[in-house]
Amino acid sequence: GSGFHEVMPNPETVYFSNITPQDIITRPVTVYVPFDMRSAYGKLNTPGEYIIDVQSGDTVRQFNTVNLAGFYNNWPWGSFPTSDNANDNGATGDLVANDSVWTANHLFPIGSPRTFVFKGGINGYDVEAGFGENHEVAINDATNTFRMPEVCFGSQGTLYANWQTRCRNSSVWMSDPDMPNSFAILQNYPNPFNPTTTIEFSIPNQAEVKFEVFDLTGRTVMTENHGLMNAGTYTLSFDGSALSSGTYFYKISAGSNFAVRQMLLMK
Repeated sequence: GSGFHEVMPNPETVYFSNITPQDIITRPVTVYVPFDMRSAYGKLNTPGEYIIDVQSGDTVRQFNTVNLAGFYNNWPWGSFPTSDNANDNGATGDLVANDSVWTANHLFPIGSPRTFVFKGGINGYDVEAGFGENHEVAINDATNTFRMPEVCFGSQGTLYANWQTRCRNSSVWMSDPDMPNSFAILQNYPNPFNPTTTIEFSIPNQAEVKFEVFDLTGRTVMTENHGLMNAGTYTLSFDGSALSSGTYFYKISAGSNFAVRQMLLMK
């Protein structure tokens, strides 16, 4: 391994005499940890920006793996077992493939601490926040599985402060940090859909982005202004729950560029 480990500021010593049944889990629990990585994608997509390992100073410029580290695995920076890697493939606990939310999981045996202290990594590096800036979540052992709320990557520190809005209250997320050469929007998928679908689009330069949906009469049924966005390839989620079945048109505008495509909602 790299020899680096997490150092907590002023760590408290826990004595066995202080442990109560409320401090430990009473059944084996598989904990699912979903990391919303849109803040990291956004930082990598910003010209002149890159991600720095807070321990070694090494740089990260693209994603290979997303990792889960904590006291439970002794913070294995630089030498992660594959079992502590997250995935974005829609399997092994990950809910939706390629949505920029990477999900890790770990089975905690009976007697494990109820308080789960952890941090995410990229490519094996300690890059989510500074020393001791960790997430803490109480494990609920009411059932054999516990799915945490999505963790906005870097939210416990300031390294991604300028990109946090990408993974908070947003329906659009970075799907590819590489720079596209031209403006393009792809056909939504799935299509037909019920009630949600996704749309991928690329913008070659920073621009104000707007998403609109129209019915067959040309009436606007939804408008989302996403504000100034950097060059990149993005994936947008559309929810047609409030609409009737039928044919609709969606339009994405980025500065002076725009394109329109047709989609079919079938309930």
